[in-house]
Amino acid sequence: TTTVLSRGTSLATPMVSGLASLLVAEHPGASADDIANMIFQSCDDQAGDSREDKPGWDQFYGYGRVNALKALTANSTLEGTMQVYPVPTSNYIHVQAMLPGNADIDLYLTDTKGATRLLSQQANTRSFDQVISLGNESRGLYLLTFKSRFGNITKRIAIVNEN
Repeated sequence: TTTVLSRGTSLATPMVSGLASLLVAEHPGASADDIANMIFQSCDDQAGDSREDKPGWDQFYGYGRVNALKALTANSTLEGTMQVYPVPTSNYIHVQAMLPGNADIDLYLTDTKGATRLLSQQANTRSFDQVISLGNESRGLYLLTFKSRFGNITKRIAIVNEN
């Protein structure tokens, strides 16, 4: 077995192509720009010769060394990127979320019997920040589902009003 130390585009091209393929499999609806941004944001910057490798993008090392683990774990789930408050709630919820790129967003509320209704839609956006009225919903436990081409997030909420 021989190990060779190498660098440059001859080595980088198959690494980046392989990572892009894995990200496309993980996020089938993502655009080429979205995949590129996921790769750029997960690179290890300043991993090369300190005389050439400057912070951020530079002519010698680009955005840095590809980090497949960081790219796949950072973008494999949207969990943690959606905040819902107050919980429990009575009349409204405030939902905030951030996506890795622009997408259409749908927000659904599902009761314990499986009845689902659309609460909100937002087109071609990267961030979601809305206060949504729940005035007609009965007291109980619900699932709040945030859907986009990057994946879904589901959180449990409790409505405590007397409707």
